[in-house]
Amino acid sequence: MPRWLFVMMLYFAVIAGGPAGAEFYKYTDENGQVHFVDDLTKIPEGSQSRLKTYRERLDHLPAAERKRIHEQQEMADREKERVSRERFNWIMEANRKEREAYLAGKKNPGSVTPFTLKNNQVLVPVKIGYGYREVETMLLLDTGASITALHSRVIGGMNIQGLTKAKARIAGGKIIDTHLARVDYIQVGPHRIDNFNTVILDFEGTAADHNGLLGMDFLGHFPYGIDMANRVIRWASR
Repeated sequence: MPRWLFVMMLYFAVIAGGPAGAEFYKYTDENGQVHFVDDLTKIPEGSQSRLKTYRERLDHLPAAERKRIHEQQEMADREKERVSRERFNWIMEANRKEREAYLAGKKNPGSVTPFTLKNNQVLVPVKIGYGYREVETMLLLDTGASITALHSRVIGGMNIQGLTKAKARIAGGKIIDTHLARVDYIQVGPHRIDNFNTVILDFEGTAADHNGLLGMDFLGHFPYGIDMANRVIRWASR
């Protein structure tokens, strides 16, 4: 069953209920089983002797008091229906947006790139190529970083030539020694930059959730938006 149809059925099930009848009946059949019905015609012949009648809980109250309680109940029911309708409309609108996003991705699969959200950090899958080697890793999307930086362990085994010494300023203003390297390409989703310069950072300690920073020297070339709800990068057409 389609999701939207299930939501619609659920919604109408919520708002379709009406007030209970004013009178109902309890009887015991010949096997000793107890039944409750709201219509005398539903009671089998021979069971009338075991019949008990129950009336609505407000029948003992004065008419004015019953009217006041009924009005309060009607107001509560209308409010419940309003909230249910608003909730239904909200769900249907969310489903519409979800479907549109899904169809957009189907028409142009390269227009979105899934990411991992961890500790409020956007971790992006990245491919790095050099010579005949290609590695895939996760970089932290950092719009505050002007240059993409890779942990040294990422390029281990790639045998990158021509590393040059450099210095880099990190968060807090500290200057550290580092190296500059040129890889054959770096690719995120459908976008790739060839002959890409990157900073190589020495990394010590236990494994982290990412292996460097994806900076504006890459991101600045490709208009994009971050869809936190669906956890994808949406690349704008150029």
